[in-house]
Amino acid sequence: MSIIPCVPFGSAFRAVLWTCAFLPVVASAGESGVSLERRMLRDAGDGELDAFSLLDAAVVANGIDSFDDCRRWTRIVDDAASAMAPRVEPIEGRRDRAAVLLAAMHKQLLRGEYRAECTDLQKTLSTGNYNCVSATIVFHALCRRFGIEPVAVATPTHVYTRIVTELGPIDVQTTCPRWFELSADQREAVTPPTAGTPREISDVELIAKVYYNQGVRCLESNRFEQAERAFDRSLLLDPRDALANENLLATLNNWALACCDGEEFEQAVRLLDRGRRIDRTYAAFGANELHVYQRWAQCHCRSGDFESAIDVLRDGASRRPDAPLFRDGPVAVYRMWAKSLARGGRTSEAARVLARALEAYPDQPELVADHGRIESVSAAGQAGTRAGDTRLRAEGPTGE
Repeated sequence: MSIIPCVPFGSAFRAVLWTCAFLPVVASAGESGVSLERRMLRDAGDGELDAFSLLDAAVVANGIDSFDDCRRWTRIVDDAASAMAPRVEPIEGRRDRAAVLLAAMHKQLLRGEYRAECTDLQKTLSTGNYNCVSATIVFHALCRRFGIEPVAVATPTHVYTRIVTELGPIDVQTTCPRWFELSADQREAVTPPTAGTPREISDVELIAKVYYNQGVRCLESNRFEQAERAFDRSLLLDPRDALANENLLATLNNWALACCDGEEFEQAVRLLDRGRRIDRTYAAFGANELHVYQRWAQCHCRSGDFESAIDVLRDGASRRPDAPLFRDGPVAVYRMWAKSLARGGRTSEAARVLARALEAYPDQPELVADHGRIESVSAAGQAGTRAGDTRLRAEGPTGE
């Protein structure tokens, strides 16, 4: 006999990395006790960065919480820009200036190779490796130093740059050093395929992609708490990012399943509730709520604590009274409980358990049948005991 089966749904999260201005004095080193990240997020709260530059915000989003450390990393780009200035500043047209900047950036800063996971600005500036997020951030910082105002463009899987020039807007794949030298066909060949409609995003929304990629890496390695934190920040900065929202939901769902596997059932339920508050339509939450409650009840049954198993299922019924697991599950547990007692020769207790079950579920034919059988066995056992007692008295020793 078993409780009605429920199949868990792991959420196949969309593990897609977006691989896709200089320091105005980072808010100041004051505000003792308030982290740089919190100050940056507060600065970004109105959708714009004021006290932090794009480069500052990217470094802080990647974990730097020291004013001096932040300056050390941003100074690398500042020094590179100063070295580029003699060649870049004499160029008049924005298109030609951007072309020289892109090539110089790859020669002096992004001198490594493309790595899908390389969003971290500190790693990019120390190793030269990059992805589309880190390359776009550095390129935008350089462009602004030389009077070019770029705009980031995002698709669900990629980020690139758009520049308005004398000849109209130009899209630039910042991960391609020779982009401006390529023909139209060659550009199409090296441009990553896009899914969804591209949208222009702000600096704040570009920083959201830093957090998004952190969340993907954490989710891939089952570091659920860190993944939730990263996706929360990503959505704080870019609420329109449907993929970040989807992966936040997958994080909570898969975290709940991991807790269930570790028999941390209450935590699993809390996580599913948290996810449902975000999106009640997310199908995996409902299916896995049943799975968690089933596993929770089964765990109590295995340890012989049938009372707690019934309490768990009744708690579930208060949430979803129409679910077959909660409607029929307690009956199955009562029957297992009675069967366990009967096997141990405790038929009277088994009968009482089934009688109690019939009070709660009077129309269950399985309970009626079980109760009848147990009552018969119990009555036969009691009759046999009385007959044995009579024989003992008749055959026993007499008094003097």
